[in-house]
Amino acid sequence: MTITSNQWALGAALVSSMLVGNGCVISDGSSLDPDPTPTDTYYTAIEADHVLDTDLGYGAGLFVEYGTGGEWQVWTSCDTKATGTTCKFEVSMTAGSPITAVQRFEFEANDSVESFGDNVLNMYSETATRSDAVHFKTQPGADLEVEILIDGIVAPQYLVWFSDGMVHDGASGSPVVFQPSTP
Repeated sequence: MTITSNQWALGAALVSSMLVGNGCVISDGSSLDPDPTPTDTYYTAIEADHVLDTDLGYGAGLFVEYGTGGEWQVWTSCDTKATGTTCKFEVSMTAGSPITAVQRFEFEANDSVESFGDNVLNMYSETATRSDAVHFKTQPGADLEVEILIDGIVAPQYLVWFSDGMVHDGASGSPVVFQPSTP
């Protein structure tokens, strides 16, 4: 997996300097509720075949990408170069169809992926200046529900995805249900 930093830097998009848990910076996505109720499911479209990037180590986030045909990639970034601390991600992903062909990228000894049944995948990652990623397949167009905890705190404001012709930085509820715009 290659992640470039020349198109969009999450670090530059981070507006708030408020810290959570071990020092991960919260991105204030304009009108988003800074303390979303964990039971408020947030539904959003996700556009196919758009690759996200960031300047690793300068912004915290969980990046969700969808590729035509049911290809998903979920990867992490932490603001370690600014805070001096790591981000501990716990990510639960539940698909609207079976999850297959799971691949891990850049995982270290403390990182893991676990499957629960056919449709649930959990990723545990401690991220510093690199990215940890999981790639998997679902049936084309299947929804993906994502719940993210960073340093033990429910944190949908850290989710990043592409929809409606723009990068979205944060959701106002959790879990977040991504609905592909193209199968």
